[in-house]
Amino acid sequence: MATKRNTPMQPYYIPGHQRPVRKVLHNYDGDLLFSCSDDGKVAMYDTYQCIRTGQFDVQSACTSIDVTKDSKHVLATSVDGVIIFNVKNGSQAASLNIPGNRKIQVGLSYGDKMFFVVYMDRKTTGIRIYDFANVLNCGDNTPKIVKEIIPNGVTEYTCAVWGPLNKTLYVGTKTGKIQIIDVGSGTILKDTQINTAEIYQLTMSHDHTMLFTGSRDGITKLLHPETFEEIRAYNFGGRPCRTVAVSPLHDS
Repeated sequence: MATKRNTPMQPYYIPGHQRPVRKVLHNYDGDLLFSCSDDGKVAMYDTYQCIRTGQFDVQSACTSIDVTKDSKHVLATSVDGVIIFNVKNGSQAASLNIPGNRKIQVGLSYGDKMFFVVYMDRKTTGIRIYDFANVLNCGDNTPKIVKEIIPNGVTEYTCAVWGPLNKTLYVGTKTGKIQIIDVGSGTILKDTQINTAEIYQLTMSHDHTMLFTGSRDGITKLLHPETFEEIRAYNFGGRPCRTVAVSPLHDS
């Protein structure tokens, strides 16, 4: 993290949670840093001064967060579903109940018009896609589900990321496969074995030319998003790789 573009990158120690941190991410402009934890808190920091400027109470373990491009709202998973907070004053803008005992991931689409939730209900996983504006404006009514995707057979979803133009979802599975799913029809367009064990995270570069996997098998793979051609593999000596981040300046 650097305060100026031409200065060396420097690590910062920023306390803010009492239990394990599950996710850390910047907003689009890079001036805010968000983190979520099993302690039921979402913390917000000023990137340049490295001080905590806000806190959002989820009141249950939070495993995933995402923030809108304009930094007006932050989405956080909870035991019951997803809570949407106003970043400016910390108030709750909306809440969404989703079945199941575990909410794995929440992810906003490009343009913030939709978002998906990967969830587990008993031993079955699924993905629900919602219209973001509809959830904000539905009040006490139950928002309409744009699409629900349930895997076939014993396939278990573990993570997902939006594809180009929000027309597809790239979904990782517990067995190391990646599926490309058409958002409109729910059809599986591609189903390929990539890693030998559970895929923890899929990360797409901002220009959709690179797809990275983080897996339990200790190998991170760089793939071509359309063909799944393996461009490079990074071996961590058998130690699991839980997350992958791609610099937005990778091509500069």
